[in-house]
This record gives sequence, structure tokens and C-alpha cells, in this order.
Amino acid sequence: MKTKRAWLLATVLLLVVTGCGAGAQAAGSPAGGSAAAEAPVGSAADAIDEGGEQDAEPRAETFELITAEAIVEPAKWSALGIKSSGEVVEVLVKEGDLVEAGDLLVRLDPTDFELSLGEAEAALAAARAELAAKTAGPRVEDVDAAEAQLEASLGGLAQAAAQRDDVAGGPAAAQVAAAQAQLAQAVANYNVAVKQHDRTMTCYTEEDEDGNRERKCPALGPIEERARINVEVAEQQIAAARALLNQLYSGADRELLRAANAGVAASAAQREAMQAQLDLLLAGASPEEVDAIRAKVAQAQVGVESAQSAFSYTEVRAPFAGTVTSVMVEVGNSARPGQVAVVLATLDELQARTTDLTELDIVHVMPGQPVIVTADGVPGKEFSGVVSDISLRGEEARGQVVYAVTVDLIDLGDAALRWGMTAWVEFGAP
Repeated sequence: MKTKRAWLLATVLLLVVTGCGAGAQAAGSPAGGSAAAEAPVGSAADAIDEGGEQDAEPRAETFELITAEAIVEPAKWSALGIKSSGEVVEVLVKEGDLVEAGDLLVRLDPTDFELSLGEAEAALAAARAELAAKTAGPRVEDVDAAEAQLEASLGGLAQAAAQRDDVAGGPAAAQVAAAQAQLAQAVANYNVAVKQHDRTMTCYTEEDEDGNRERKCPALGPIEERARINVEVAEQQIAAARALLNQLYSGADRELLRAANAGVAASAAQREAMQAQLDLLLAGASPEEVDAIRAKVAQAQVGVESAQSAFSYTEVRAPFAGTVTSVMVEVGNSARPGQVAVVLATLDELQARTTDLTELDIVHVMPGQPVIVTADGVPGKEFSGVVSDISLRGEEARGQVVYAVTVDLIDLGDAALRWGMTAWVEFGAP
């Protein structure tokens, strides 16, 4: 650091008046008569004593002009790193390009991330649809179907009870015919139940307008459960009808009655199952079921947000407006997390940061203090600046404690200052 001291000195010159003369005691003394007297020369101290007390000598004013070495830097700059692994597929800028905040600079291959995001969005849509179905209440068509099945089960129970009563009265040709008809009807009911259950297992894949594919099985759940119960009940009815017919052929009244009772029990079980299904459908989802589905929706939402975040990592965008000073990747490169892709800086807004301002001089520097900046690379040119920041902590350099002071440069115009140039900062009086 250089220190220039300008001293203003005021010097008081003491003038000593010395007089000598010759003359007569009175004007117009006669010719030839002369007298000469030499006045003694007094000292400066005597002059001061005779003339009275001298004015106080003016004190010289002093001030220091502090000059510190500095380096020119952008007011803002950033080394923009890559946050994900992948192949570089686009580099949209080159050195010297001006960009705005948010502009896309570099892109990695997003294929895998797009697939993950699509899957997460599909899972979220399915969870939301399930929640909507559970909280919307039963559909009218589902209730109508359940009531029809309950009605049919009541009719089957009445028929089984009548057959049991016939068996209790003894075997007859009419009973055999009725048993045969019951067996045929049971077989027919079984075939219908199997087809209905097969239809509930039908699934399909649907694609929305964005190209997202979702597999849907609309009948799974209560509808499929009712259809499966119908198949099981139909099997029981076939077994009961076949047993009843066999017993009629054999003439064993006790066994016939047992089979008839079994048929009644099967029909009663079917009626109870249909009633339970209807009650469950009308009651809707329990609070616990709704909470569980809501938790599934929340989890799916987190999955979407995570996938979106991962997808955004395939892009490097400008966080602020500035100039691209360096491009560190090329198309086809295999990038890794943390690798610098682009260096961006505000070259139209420069600062000077001091490197050797010592603890003896920092006390004379204040925020807002005007300064004059010169640069070795731009000789003969002075730049105005203002102190914008003073470091709170000193660092040791060259055996001294130094403090970094940041100066904002003002009105640069078309000056040829460059990032990294050596500069000198002259601090005036604060």
C-alpha cells in the first residue's frame, strides 16, 4: 500500500526594522553642522517585546490520501453447476452471449426423468380418482344392482324352503320333477354368475390427451366381490339340488330332508351376503378408509414433486441476467453432479475489491465514502466509486492484517475494464 502525505506549512517571518539617520535637532540646521546616530539593532525577541505580544503561529493541517491495491470483479457472478448425471444433449449459449434470468443454457437427456414423472403423475391421478369415488357416495346403478341381487336371493330362499317342505311330506313324482328343475336352474344360475364375475375382471389401458397411459379396472372392488359371492352360492345350490335329486331317486327320506335343509341354509347365506353388500354400499367408506386413501394421495403427490425436481435437474438455467464468460461442457459429454457447466457474470456492473488495506488504514474507511479508481490496464483513466462493503474480519497477508473493502464502480461507460484487472483505489476524506 502507498501513503502520500501532503503537509501545508505556514511560516511567520519576523521583520526587524533597523533605522539610521543623521539630522539636526530641528529642521533646517545650519550648513556644516551635522550629527549622526546609529540606532542599535535589536534582537527578534526585543522586537516582540517592544511591539507587544505577537499573534499565535498558525498550525499546519494534515490529511492522508490512502491508496490500496484491488482487483476488478463483477458485482455478481456464479459458476453454474450440473445437479444430475446424464448426457449433454443441448448447449444453447457461447462465451459472450447476453442472457436473461431464467434462460435455458444447457440441457441433459431427460428421457428417464420424463418416464419417472409420467409414472408418478399416473399414480397420483389413480389415487385422486379412488379418493373421489370413496367420498362421493354409492352410484345409483351400483345400488340398483345390489338391491336386485338381494331380491333374487330372497326368491331363492323361498324356493328352497318350499322344496324342503315337499321333502318333509314324502317323495313323489312331482318332487323329482321339481328337483330336476331346481338342478337345471342352479346350473343356469352358475353359468350366469361365472360370466358376470369374468366381466368384473376386465381391465383396459386408457391414454389421456397428454399421452399418459393408465390401466383401469373399473369393476374391481365391491362389484367383483358380489359377483364372486354369487359364483360361490351358485356352486352350493348346484350341490344341494344334485344331492336332493339323488336322494329322491334313492328314496332315502332322511337324507332328502337333510339335503333340502342344506339348500335352505345356502339360500339364507346368499340372502345375508347380499344384504350385507347393500348395507356396505349404502354406508359408504369409513373415516379410516378415507384417511388411508388421502394418505395415499399425499404420498403420490410427494412422488410427483420429487420426479419434477429430478426432471428440473436436467436443465441449467440463468439465475440472473448477465454475460456468459465461460462454457465448460459440449454436446455429447457425460455430465456428473457438481460439474460446472457455465460461468455467468454481470460484466456491465463491476466492483473493485481491495487486497492490502491494513488495520491502520481501515479505520479511515466508511460505507458510502467516495473513491477514485485507476487500473494498470487502462492508463490515464480515472473511475468514480463508492464504498459498498467492508469486511468484518481481517485476514493475514504478507505479515499484516488486511481487510477487504468492496467499491461499486459508477458510470463506467464503454471503459475497457476487465474482470481480474489490477486496480488502485484512492480513498478521500470520509
